Amino acid sequence: VGKNEIMGLTPPFSERQQQFLSIMPKFTAFPSMVASFYIVQHVLRSKNRRSRPYHRILLAMSSMDFIYSIKSFLSTWIIPREVPGWGNIGTERSCTAWGFLGQGSAFSSAMYNGTLTVYFLLTISYGWKLDRVKKREIWLHAIPLTLGWGTAIAVLPMDLYNAIGWTCWIGGSPAKTVNILRWAFFHAELWATFCFMAVALFLMHRSIKAKELASSKYSFRSSNSTSSSFRSSQGSAQTTQQRASRRSMNQTVSWSKRFAIQSWLYILAFFFAWIFPMVQWVISQSGGLLYYPILAITVVINPLQGFFNAVIYIRPRFMEYYRTKQREKLQKESQEGQPLILWQAITHACNVQDEPEDEQDEQPECGTRVSGDSDDVFDDEEHAGVQKTENA
Repeated sequence: VGKNEIMGLTPPFSERQQQFLSIMPKFTAFPSMVASFYIVQHVLRSKNRRSRPYHRILLAMSSMDFIYSIKSFLSTWIIPREVPGWGNIGTERSCTAWGFLGQGSAFSSAMYNGTLTVYFLLTISYGWKLDRVKKREIWLHAIPLTLGWGTAIAVLPMDLYNAIGWTCWIGGSPAKTVNILRWAFFHAELWATFCFMAVALFLMHRSIKAKELASSKYSFRSSNSTSSSFRSSQGSAQTTQQRASRRSMNQTVSWSKRFAIQSWLYILAFFFAWIFPMVQWVISQSGGLLYYPILAITVVINPLQGFFNAVIYIRPRFMEYYRTKQREKLQKESQEGQPLILWQAITHACNVQDEPEDEQDEQPECGTRVSGDSDDVFDDEEHAGVQKTENA
């Protein structure tokens, strides 16, 4: 065994390494297939969800993830049996077909992650309303699909879908042409998406902080105004309006934060799924070699993209279920004679503040579900400033 093979720097890999590269994607791709299919059917079954840009973007993105998961599951099975390697039972046609489907689906999915970030950025940082998003939604689909499947079609006449490592993609010779195509048809756009997402994270974080600061300043001014005028009837009417405005502003900040958390999770999942293939590509440019440890991590993590997205997608529903169970538990404890625990729950859940007596009368009772009080911000008509009409 040569030094390079011991370090895992170059094919041919050992038989055990080849077996790992062939078998492991089947265990990680299958959960993504199921998870991506769940998102697709969940969106399609609801007319309400089908009408929203957020869900339509996820529908398309998950459809691409589903195709890519199937390709990852097949792994070395699609590689022609004439190519030396463990588990290669395919043909040139199967390699070309799945290389084409892999390029189109993977590229489109990556770009859909970018357009999903655009959607979050427009709604959170720039306050776009639902109607305005819908008018321009076509571009959020046209760009990913055109880039993904357009590049996949462009490679077909070149006959460059060949076996690479554990699957089929753009490969073969001449090496210079292959490297140019990989960069122009995938890696350049992926690096650009990474950079854009980093900027979007910063802008969304800054927007949330600005809204929180504005809300706190407004609450402080409103509290000072209330303390000096709430005793008079005119002051009482004024403070009622102030309280409504303050609560509306606080709710907007709350929705924006929940919306932003979801966007950050999608971005982190995308980054985690694709950072190792990108690192592998950078390393390979130095000598044209495959680094086995990075390749092994890639076949474990990269096929899980659809699974990560599904976990994030159902997270708000899980959080709401957990909160409901906690409320039921607190109510049960109160009935069993535990007033201290109940009072702690009241002060925490209802966020009681020191307010004049006439304001406290309008506070909702503990355990009462306030309209819009749900972590599933994407199943409500209004969230994070994405509304059909402007706020009054």
